[in-house]
Amino acid sequence: MRGKRHLHFGHLRRSLAGFITHLKSYSLPLTNIIPNPADEQNAIANSLAMQIIFGKIAPFHRLIEDDLMAEFKASRHRVRRAIDILASRALVVRETNKGAHVCGYSGIEIQQIYELRDILHTAALHRIKFPVDPKIIIALRTLNAAHVAASAQR
Repeated sequence: MRGKRHLHFGHLRRSLAGFITHLKSYSLPLTNIIPNPADEQNAIANSLAMQIIFGKIAPFHRLIEDDLMAEFKASRHRVRRAIDILASRALVVRETNKGAHVCGYSGIEIQQIYELRDILHTAALHRIKFPVDPKIIIALRTLNAAHVAASAQR
């Protein structure tokens, strides 16, 4: 099927490896999701990524450059670069002469993602050094409280 994106387990591992590398750039407390706020294309990409991840932009939704230019008050170059960043994160598929759209996953791909997520969670738990430093626990509780407060406002 032309234009259909197939995600194989190897591709998923490479995508997650890039995502993990991206996450490692953050330190506790995690207060800013934009690595460099001065970098407009990263700000646009991160804003769109959050909208995609949290379901505000649906799978297979077409990303129209003119609409994004108006929404973010950015040049076409910056918007295209932001879409390229999203494509490198496997959140968006770019097709020649057709534009870009948000990725959608099949049931099998979603199952593979959850299996890999379980593996990552288990590996993360094994890396925790006990007893945990009380400063880290306080920082995590603060983040959790902020998350709960933000969720309650929705």
